[in-house]
Amino acid sequence: MSLNKEYLKPYDTIHAIAKAGDSFHGIVEITFALPTQSAPAGDLISVTGTEGWLSVNEVRKPGTNGTFIRTVIKSVVKVEGKPNEEKEEIIEEAQNGIVAEFTSFFDAIQGKDELHLGNPISALSDVAFVQAALNSNGKLVDLTALLQA
Repeated sequence: MSLNKEYLKPYDTIHAIAKAGDSFHGIVEITFALPTQSAPAGDLISVTGTEGWLSVNEVRKPGTNGTFIRTVIKSVVKVEGKPNEEKEEIIEEAQNGIVAEFTSFFDAIQGKDELHLGNPISALSDVAFVQAALNSNGKLVDLTALLQA
């Protein structure tokens, strides 16, 4: 945890090691204090599992407006009697979080929220993750146990 901008006390940046069960672990960095409009070229979220990894990044594409969320999934393909192969899948979608949040909110009011983005339990899970990262004192946070609590 660190504080880069005084007005965001007590912390504005979290670096967390997270684990979900025995198969998935990764590093999550959350910051609200970049000093520039651009972000460093690191993974926003990366998760490593026993059969591969994934990373999630915000990217800009030349000739387009706005930003995109790029998810890269690398996985091991096992075929008996052959060497393991690596498979890559890249998913890119225009970033529309605010639009999706508002759409979900208004749909929930009308009783037809299919994305469940406005679910209070989901929001509490997000807050629980951030709070666990703040209280972890550098120890591993087991996401599976956290979300079952």
